[in-house]
Amino acid sequence: MARRTYDKRYEHLLPEFYPLKLIGAFISLDFIVGCSFNCSFCISKRHPSREELYEEGLVLDSRVPPKKMLSWLHSLPSFRAGVQVRIGHDTDAGLEFEKSARLIDLIEEDRSVVYLTRKPFTEPEVKYFTPYRPNLLLKLTATPRSASLGVKRNPLNLVRSAEPLDPRMLYWVVGPLVRDSQEDTEEVLRALPKGSTLFLKRLNTTGLPHLDPVPQMEDREYARLEELALSRGLLVTEWFCKSGLSRIRKGFFDVDKITGQPASPKRERELGYCTDCASNAICHGELDRASFEKQLRTHLYFLGLTLAGDPVRTGNRSFTVTVQEPSSRGEETYLNHAIHPPVSITLSTREKGRSQGGSFGNVDRLALKRWYENGFLPVTELNTVAGNVLRDIRRLFCRNGHETEHLAENAAGGDGGICG
Repeated sequence: MARRTYDKRYEHLLPEFYPLKLIGAFISLDFIVGCSFNCSFCISKRHPSREELYEEGLVLDSRVPPKKMLSWLHSLPSFRAGVQVRIGHDTDAGLEFEKSARLIDLIEEDRSVVYLTRKPFTEPEVKYFTPYRPNLLLKLTATPRSASLGVKRNPLNLVRSAEPLDPRMLYWVVGPLVRDSQEDTEEVLRALPKGSTLFLKRLNTTGLPHLDPVPQMEDREYARLEELALSRGLLVTEWFCKSGLSRIRKGFFDVDKITGQPASPKRERELGYCTDCASNAICHGELDRASFEKQLRTHLYFLGLTLAGDPVRTGNRSFTVTVQEPSSRGEETYLNHAIHPPVSITLSTREKGRSQGGSFGNVDRLALKRWYENGFLPVTELNTVAGNVLRDIRRLFCRNGHETEHLAENAAGGDGGICG
């Protein structure tokens, strides 16, 4: 493990290491930092400040107890507005199971929780997840073996370990798919129980240039896999709102992404899923424009954002809103859920970072200051936890001396990483 010189100027990195974040569509939380899997395609590696930690396979406990995490959740206007909680956004939830399970038990049943893992379930995990929970969705990633991606683990181990679990609580992501993963993908599709809901996910190399040479799966091969899945009675869709939000009678704010697809069998199939969904009336009903604009102004005032023009309608339930202050996807997510019925809001000054996999660290300092002042996020407490985590990382990777390599420039645009 290479050690590098420590640079104390790492304040710009703190939000990237928050244990609780407001991201596009979710409140994400993790009790640990790092991951032991070191997948070559991991989106967290798009954030250079964390790249080495993941490559070393290290896992650090952020030392946040479940009750403290719950108190933070209860303090969030976004949580009270009904934003989904996502466990395992920056790592694998299976590596933080014990604390996650205690938190899930504490969260109210009318709050939707998504638990992301690619790790086969152990006996204690199966026992815990076997009882049906209407508010819990297990989003399971079965990655087919691939020499080009360096994937050697058998995805059927995860599929078999999940067999005792209620299929209503499961949503499968099969991928990333590349040219040499076809055979394994077919095995996974044949092993999944009829009625399983899944997304056939192709490889996304954005922000991961080392994967650019990997041969992508051709369209005809992808179509053949989709046909195989459908022939087996599997539900193929990239949307998991029906498996998550609708089970607690919540609507999907981004429904225009389903209805706005070009005419195709995929669009018709997914609109068919909407037809018998419990939240159909919430998602597809008429939108009262006057009520929407009144709610929008109220919530923008609460956020400390100044409307600088009339909202521009970009879809049946989608709007672009021009504001004067620096804004964030976290604020968009709040608006999407706080306005009823739910809509999709794109703020004109939202931070960049989509190419980095949704980097939270790009939030403008003025936005964080505003969040601190209006109680939108417990910034001071999260800064303390993130600072402790960064000091732990510093002790692992950095040393005083000369001719030491500099950590890559942070995706947030800072002038250096943890070590300089």
